[in-house]
Amino acid sequence: MKIHNIKNDSISGELKKRLDEAEKDIENGNYKSFSTVEEFMAEFNKPRPWHYRLKLRVKWFYEDWISPRTWYYRYLRIHRWIKWGFDPYDIWSIDHSLSKWAIPRIKKLKEIKHGIPVCVDFDMELLVAYESERGALVETGEKRSEMLWDFVLDKMVEAFELTIEGDWEKSGGHKEHYKKIQKGMRFFGKYFNNLWD
Repeated sequence: MKIHNIKNDSISGELKKRLDEAEKDIENGNYKSFSTVEEFMAEFNKPRPWHYRLKLRVKWFYEDWISPRTWYYRYLRIHRWIKWGFDPYDIWSIDHSLSKWAIPRIKKLKEIKHGIPVCVDFDMELLVAYESERGALVETGEKRSEMLWDFVLDKMVEAFELTIEGDWEKSGGHKEHYKKIQKGMRFFGKYFNNLWD
């Protein structure tokens, strides 16, 4: 296998000049190195000088309110919203959009429910999931059904909230985060036709 040295290859004069400048900076110690991510984050999160923060705020204000490009994209967004019947930003992340839409509705359904689907009493998978998380279910009759249905709705809400949050470290790692979402979505799919009052 042939190893190429970038300086010996045919590269542009500009790139060669920038590489030479970078080498000189390294030799002179004109760079900051970090041995851990925490050191880097501490340096990154240091407060910036007031003039730097002011410059950023002016730039953001211009880009958000004055820039013609911003107004053009706002016009396109409104035009598509009218034409399609929904916000075009929704299709960039449909899972996030649906989660934001579903959470308040499922919570309200749990709060004002007038009935409970009969099928929760006969779902052994649901019973096993309930007992593995909340202990043995000793209630019988309607109270038992209500507790199982509340558990299902809680799992749906949890899955949608985790989808929005996206912070898998709070869930105990990426695999656990994904498992919790999949568990709630499985209940959502299974009991989709029962989400009515």
